[in-house]
Amino acid sequence: MKKLMSLFLVLISGCWLHAKTAIVQNMNASDIEYYSFVSKNKNLYQTFSKQFVESLEQLPEQKQIRKVFLKAQSHYTNKEFYRAKLLYLRVVSYYNEVHLNEHGQQLVLKSLEKLIELSHNKEHIQKYKRLLKGGAFANLDNKKLKTWIVPERLQVFDKLIINGQIYDMYPGLKVQLPINTFLITVVSNKMEPISEQHTYASLKKWDPNLTWFDTSTCDVSENKKLSRVIFFSSNCVLPNQDQHLKTITPVKDLMISHKPKPTPSINLSAQINKPKWYKNKWLWLGAGLVTTAVIIASRDDKKKPVNNSPTVKQGF
Repeated sequence: MKKLMSLFLVLISGCWLHAKTAIVQNMNASDIEYYSFVSKNKNLYQTFSKQFVESLEQLPEQKQIRKVFLKAQSHYTNKEFYRAKLLYLRVVSYYNEVHLNEHGQQLVLKSLEKLIELSHNKEHIQKYKRLLKGGAFANLDNKKLKTWIVPERLQVFDKLIINGQIYDMYPGLKVQLPINTFLITVVSNKMEPISEQHTYASLKKWDPNLTWFDTSTCDVSENKKLSRVIFFSSNCVLPNQDQHLKTITPVKDLMISHKPKPTPSINLSAQINKPKWYKNKWLWLGAGLVTTAVIIASRDDKKKPVNNSPTVKQGF
């Protein structure tokens, strides 16, 4: 067992650049020793949960939502309201697909205001108003919001993120939940992050399966190729400087454990991608068949022989 002297790893993926290495904890590692080690070596290391949260700001969706919103505004200014509405709907659909930063959240709220202005369907307008008043993001002034006390089984995690709102986990933590479906992520320095879509009702029953980063011992792991930098104790951090570090998994690849399912209650993307009747290929195929049948029938009628036999009169 060798004592780690120094370690430096740069993770690059596109424009993703971290000067510090995210270090995770072994299942049995002491929290006190772990945080003390990271603090003493803060020029080299960063806790996994902290780097995960910082990486949210670099998600491509944070830039994409701005581009979509600006296009929507352009169409709106040019009075191309139908096109503007479609793009505003796309902006709103981001709210429970990814953890947006504050700027992204503001774009969602502004898009909801535009949709209320442009929509003629009363049911849709009511949905947009609910989202605006706390359905998309928790508004502490809204009395209709549900208060959720984080259960003890989830307090093994270090961070809680709900639709972009970041909370440090502690016993008895209370959070205000959005009215509709929301994206929730839990992050730990010891376990794989978990990200799912939930409602208030489903969240009360949520008991996710926990997957530890590492459950072995320092001696067992010393000769293994590890995909992460693991803290076992102050005297053991693996892989050490002499081992290959090319297999280290970038934090961005762990940010979403699985792609969240679309919201069933308000499927905004369905409104965007709903095909127009005049673009339905089956409709035009059917119309073509009917037209062909009429033409053939008309030709057959013309080809039928005309009955010119003399009329026979009966009687005197």
